[in-house]
Amino acid sequence: MFLFFVGLIGFLVCLVILIVRVVRKKSKKVLGILTAVFFVLGIVGMVQAMNTPAVDPETTVKTEPTVSPEATSDSKDDSKDDSKDEKKVSSGEVFDSMKSVWEDFDITEVYDNKVGTTLARVNIYVSEKTPLDNARKYLDIVLDMRDKCGGAFKKADYNKVVLHFNVRNFDGDLFFYIELSPENGAYHISGSAPADVISLSDESYQKALQTALDEI
Repeated sequence: MFLFFVGLIGFLVCLVILIVRVVRKKSKKVLGILTAVFFVLGIVGMVQAMNTPAVDPETTVKTEPTVSPEATSDSKDDSKDDSKDEKKVSSGEVFDSMKSVWEDFDITEVYDNKVGTTLARVNIYVSEKTPLDNARKYLDIVLDMRDKCGGAFKKADYNKVVLHFNVRNFDGDLFFYIELSPENGAYHISGSAPADVISLSDESYQKALQTALDEI
């Protein structure tokens, strides 16, 4: 359709100028050629417009962007973390060894598929009368497990054992743990909750933990 309008406008303009030049008896060869060219353009544009089918918006098919199976698979993989496998432990040498020290606990093994190591996450529960008594009891249990369960930890090939402090029937905030790591064939205390984490705990337990830690 564009060619038709260009040809029509060009043809009319050239035709007017050509008539003026004929009247004034001036050279009209170039204008004659241009008039013919625009006339042909107009004819071509008209034929092209006639042969172009009309587009019905109701029958127009909308194309959706294609998504490759690889991209779909990648997006699914990103939505979940398969790098670690967790397993509750309720029997076996490690469980029995820890139970011989303290009965109120639970343990979860966390296997890291990326590096091929296993971490043991242990929750130790105590229920003494005061925050200080609870803190002391927890630390006593940790030291006993370090001394008496190291052989079982070694057989299980734990690269780290994280022992979390929990108090039964306590609804306040309590954030503390001690880490045991293997060294020279035995497990030793290799770390604990940093001060900024301990500071999130209830004030009574912040003081109790500090006192109990100073005693060992």
